[in-house]
Amino acid sequence: MDSSLKKTAAVLFLLASFSPLFAQTYEKKSGEPATAAGSRPKIAVLDFITDGKTGDLGESAAEILRNRLAETGDFTVVDRETLKRVLKRKIIRPSGALDQDEARTLGKILAVKNIVVGSVIETGGTYTLSVRFIDVKTGQVVSGKTIAAQSPGFCREIFTHSSNEWFFYKPGAKTPAHQKPAEEIPATPVQPPTPALQAEPVKPLAKAKFDPAMEVTFGQMLENPDDPDLNYAYARTQVRKGDLKGAAGTLERMLMVNPGLYDIRLFYGLVLYRLDNLPEARRELQYVRRSKAPVALRNEAAHFLKEIKKKQNLTSVSGGLSAGAEYDSNRNASPASEKRLFLDTPLDLTGSSRKRDDTSFLFLGSAEIRRIVSAQKKHDVFGAVSYYRADQDKVTEISLQALSFKLGGTYRAGRAELKPTLIYDRILLAREKFLVNTGVGLRLERKLSKVTDYSLEAKYIYQDHLSVSDIASNPERRGGFYGFSASAGRVLTTVMKLNADMNFSAKQAQKDYNSYNEMAFGLRHSWLLGKGIFLLSSAYIGRDIYRAEDSVISSKKRRDTTFRGGVVGGLPLSSMHRKLSGIKDLALTLTLEHFRSSSNITNYTYANNKAALLLNYRWQLGL
Repeated sequence: MDSSLKKTAAVLFLLASFSPLFAQTYEKKSGEPATAAGSRPKIAVLDFITDGKTGDLGESAAEILRNRLAETGDFTVVDRETLKRVLKRKIIRPSGALDQDEARTLGKILAVKNIVVGSVIETGGTYTLSVRFIDVKTGQVVSGKTIAAQSPGFCREIFTHSSNEWFFYKPGAKTPAHQKPAEEIPATPVQPPTPALQAEPVKPLAKAKFDPAMEVTFGQMLENPDDPDLNYAYARTQVRKGDLKGAAGTLERMLMVNPGLYDIRLFYGLVLYRLDNLPEARRELQYVRRSKAPVALRNEAAHFLKEIKKKQNLTSVSGGLSAGAEYDSNRNASPASEKRLFLDTPLDLTGSSRKRDDTSFLFLGSAEIRRIVSAQKKHDVFGAVSYYRADQDKVTEISLQALSFKLGGTYRAGRAELKPTLIYDRILLAREKFLVNTGVGLRLERKLSKVTDYSLEAKYIYQDHLSVSDIASNPERRGGFYGFSASAGRVLTTVMKLNADMNFSAKQAQKDYNSYNEMAFGLRHSWLLGKGIFLLSSAYIGRDIYRAEDSVISSKKRRDTTFRGGVVGGLPLSSMHRKLSGIKDLALTLTLEHFRSSSNITNYTYANNKAALLLNYRWQLGL
């Protein structure tokens, strides 16, 4: 039997061992014999939540419990198919956190006195079973228990323990005073801890309110599994580690215990939003928005309800505007040697050919329309346009304008995304048409795990260089450009990610001395500093090899080694001062960059330092 079947059988046996005790306890606590069919208490058992490697434990465990309760002859149990039909009609989840109104509504429709909800957790060889009984008249949890055990051999221990400890209760009866919130049952004989448990030792926790920002381990959470503050801190720990599904399970269990925990329900809604489970996220956030929660929580819920509405539209339009200033220390790429080769003869630089620093005014604008085209909302098509303008103050002959169009789509299958794209660019130099690009691209993105991804991209662009006043030889660069890139990314922490890139390209120009092959390697690092503040850094080194010599300059074939490194820091205006807190879509970015080219031909050995300050505005509409 493989490991997943063993886990399933073990946990289902755990449930089965409890169910006969339910009926025995019912008689013992009530002092009444088993009732006739017409007067049996009616119960509905919802599918249990599963939090672990075996995804179907919750459904199977709940079904076993239904069957065992029915076999006792003391209860009328609502079958699962009836439950599914009712829940679907009422848009209520088949498992998990019911609020009070939902519990009362469901109880009235099913004509039951009690609803049973629960969860099964498996981690590091530890199995935790939680069951809660909800009184449909009040919507409150009236009884429940959490039991944890370690395998192997835990089923036998659970069975023995269950013979002596009351787990189930008579619907309507009071919970025994001696019942503890949770008990951990050690397996006998005691086994050494698994490597997972050894790596995460259990530390005793104080009983004070827990700081949500503190790190909490699974073992610590088991010390008091019904403590909402502890579970909230544990869920936030799971989110920081990228385990969003695990965090959702933790929060949902707490809402089963107390549906009125508004901060937990809000955080649960945000986790569902991050998981792209928009219908359930909307449901949870609406509950908070309409509740008597503090104003700050209700406002936060309202904000994300608007974001969900935007994302749920089949058609969305988004874009951005940026404006600012840029400074270059060597805008005309003047050689560091202050000499240029002509027929292999070095000549001193004079006049405007000498190194010139310059400032420019930058303006960038972009807009994109995206339409979902599949019933499952998996695939989409898009069209995008962008405009870039840099007006130089001194070196006006290289003032630049670029208008770009893209048309493409996204095909999603599992963890992979395939993005074909059509490309068109129109570039002006000093207000003269300088270059027209027409091409196609194909990009594959795939997630290998929660923290690792990679991408591959290939493109071909025909570059139509046109003659301009200052560069009559520009058409000699006309030809095809081939590019291929590969990237791998790794999430280092919840606020940091590192990417490694490889780029290969080739240019086929009309003149071979303008044709080249290029290879570049680089690293990119992303760091989220909190409150919308971020820092992006990158460093690339490349090698360009030209196919022929330009005899007018030198008899040698050109070989360049380049380095480009820089950082981009950004922060929202709202974080700069409390009076700006209402501004949500404006941000400042500062870019610092160093570029260096080392060539075997002195004409192309130079360095440039760049700094740019931009004010950025982002917008999005749903249609």
